[in-house]
Amino acid sequence: MQRGLPSRLVRAGVGLGLALGALALGVAGLSPAWVPGQGSPYVPLSPHLLLDASLTGSPLGAEGTRDVTVAGVDRVAADAVAVVLNVTVTAPSAASQVTVYPAGGSTPTIANLSFSSGETVTSLTIVPIGTDGQIAISNATGTVQVAVDLEGYFAADSRSSTAGSYIPLTPATIVDTRPGSGEPNAGNPLTPGASLGVQAEGEGGVPRSGVLAVALSVAVTDTTQSGSLTAFPTGETMPISSNLDWLTGQTVANQVITPIGSDGEVSFYNAEGDADLVVEVVGFFTDGLGTPSNASLYIPIPAVRVLDTRSDAGTLEPDGYLAEQFAGVDGIGPTADAVVANVTSADASQPSLFGVLPEQAAGATPAVNLGASQTAPNLMFAALN
Repeated sequence: MQRGLPSRLVRAGVGLGLALGALALGVAGLSPAWVPGQGSPYVPLSPHLLLDASLTGSPLGAEGTRDVTVAGVDRVAADAVAVVLNVTVTAPSAASQVTVYPAGGSTPTIANLSFSSGETVTSLTIVPIGTDGQIAISNATGTVQVAVDLEGYFAADSRSSTAGSYIPLTPATIVDTRPGSGEPNAGNPLTPGASLGVQAEGEGGVPRSGVLAVALSVAVTDTTQSGSLTAFPTGETMPISSNLDWLTGQTVANQVITPIGSDGEVSFYNAEGDADLVVEVVGFFTDGLGTPSNASLYIPIPAVRVLDTRSDAGTLEPDGYLAEQFAGVDGIGPTADAVVANVTSADASQPSLFGVLPEQAAGATPAVNLGASQTAPNLMFAALN
């Protein structure tokens, strides 16, 4: 795009309303280049269940808040800056919102998950650590069961290595099991209890070496019954956690960060029913053996809403684009390479998807898949042009 034009595009398949929360997350930032001690590198962990309200019998009530200690536990460094969590809500008694934020502060007005009564919704969440090494989880209305899986954390500083720095990529599909997709594994949906190994290294702009973990946009569709999907490094033991959860017939998407396994693959395990799988790579984290020129580090900023089409931009029309400036506004550095943003759709006129991309000519990754009138959130690692 020409210099001075907005640095991020959203492409819609149908008319819908859209809210972009820039985080630290709501926009959490990534620094424009790797500089020792400036910004935080990512440290992946084997997924671990931190909280499951359905097991403890203590759902979050209306305006209820629960503090969870994360720093110094489950191999998270005591001085960690932020944690990466997979948050799932189930059995909500009413339409509501769940917000995850640093403990000790006021509840932000920007939600991480928005949902209707009875829905199951999962979203990757990156949240800075607050008072006493804790994060807080708040529910707006009704009651809801909340489960939280720890995926990794951002360390206090970069020290002397590029390990854990992020390289944004133009989104690229690396598997699509739907018939006729023309992508790897076309026509081979996931069956109950089956795992599928997906080549990540050497695909979609990911190099064949120097990769610590990949950032993926993962979606399931044509689901024949309620189920869940787990991503993990091929060749390693599958963790007891899930990255996506759905009800029969739902199409759902989520951002996934996972280390690379043997032969450069990532495996996906499907628990129940048949489901088609679509995986797109959006970036990767380095292992420190090289020094990529465009390596970025995580820089948290206070959560801020940068766009809400319901009030300030108008509905996204079918096959329409909306450009939005990120770099240099709302506390984001003027030379930022990428942002971490919570993207929520609402009021869709029919089932569809929308993508978030750095250039109008790029492919439209399905950042959010949605049904008619559905409210659907998703976290995005969004490269800027």
